[in-house]
Amino acid sequence: RKYDLLKNQHNRSHQWRAITESDLPRATAITNKYLQTYAISQTFSQDQMKFMFMCESIKTCVLGEEGTDLMSYFVMNTQNTRLNKRVKAAFAFYLVPVTISQDELVQDLIIRARDNHECDVVYLMDNFNNLQSIINLNFEEAFDSKIYYYLFNHMHDPVLPHKLALNML
Repeated sequence: RKYDLLKNQHNRSHQWRAITESDLPRATAITNKYLQTYAISQTFSQDQMKFMFMCESIKTCVLGEEGTDLMSYFVMNTQNTRLNKRVKAAFAFYLVPVTISQDELVQDLIIRARDNHECDVVYLMDNFNNLQSIINLNFEEAFDSKIYYYLFNHMHDPVLPHKLALNML
């Protein structure tokens, strides 16, 4: 165990709350502005944000009353074949740091996944600006971590993972 998340550490977490329909205009704006900084990304309409981020399977939260930052993730039970054990996992979906750092947002995601969903592990892909948080917060490379994209009908020069703002679901 490289990183021990203490039980009382939830007190250090920022004040996140579940996204509501009234948050959609701001959430759409900050998400699209953030995604524009990447070489390859998508742009969401408010309807797409509602469909993708307010569905039953995706947990989406905004920071504070103003909803200044956004985190989203999905939770599922997985099987750890190495340990032959069921594991509850949270998979980071879209993380949009605006007023807090990427590391703070990821740490809050870890705390929220543990405290609210009893997750055993959090997975973070090496896309967006996640690589530095992966290093800073002592994530370990999963034995099955290789995920590849095939973009249909799209031509683009090769892009490094940290310049890619696409996610799977």
